[in-house]
Amino acid sequence: MHKSSNKENIKKSIKAIGELRESEFEKALEQLLNDKKDLYFEEAIISLAKISENNDYIMKNFLEVESSSSKFSILISSVGISFRNSSTVKVENIKKAVKKLLKIALDEENIEAIVSLGKLLDGRFGKNVNIKEKEIEEIIFELDSKYKYYDFKTTFKIKYDIALNLMKGLTLAAEEEKLWGEIC
Repeated sequence: MHKSSNKENIKKSIKAIGELRESEFEKALEQLLNDKKDLYFEEAIISLAKISENNDYIMKNFLEVESSSSKFSILISSVGISFRNSSTVKVENIKKAVKKLLKIALDEENIEAIVSLGKLLDGRFGKNVNIKEKEIEEIIFELDSKYKYYDFKTTFKIKYDIALNLMKGLTLAAEEEKLWGEIC
C-alpha cells in the first residue's frame, strides 16, 4: 500500500506542476518522460503541454506515435494543448500534425482529434499563418462531409461544433467559451 500511495502522490504533484503553468519545470518534465517512459506518462505529458507552448518533445512524440500505442489518445490531447499558438511553430510540423489529426478524426471518429484541430486552427484572433484559409476550408468541408448526418452524442456534438467554429474564426458565445475552457 505504501508504494501505491507514493505513486499517487507523485502523480498529484506532476498534475500540480501543470496547473502552476510555470515554464521553469519544462526540462524536468521532459527528463521525467525520458527516464520513466510509461510510469507517469499521462500526467507528465499533459503538465508539459500546459506549461510549454509549442513543445518540440510533444510534437515529435505525437508525429511518431502509432494508433495502437497506449500513449495515442493522450498525445492527441497534449498536442492540442501545447500548440495553442501555432504561429511560432515550424510550418512543416503543424502541417504534419494537422494532416495526422484530420486522418484520425475521419478514420477513427475521434473527437479529441477534432478538438485538437480546433485548437491548432483557432482563427478567432487573426489568420493562422501556417495553414492557408483554403486548406482550413477544405478541412472543415471534409469533417462536415463525414459528420453532417452523424448521430452525435451530446458531448461529441458540443465539442465538434465549438471546434469547427474556432476553425472558422467565429467568436464563441459566452456559454461556448465557458465550455471550451472546461475542455481545454
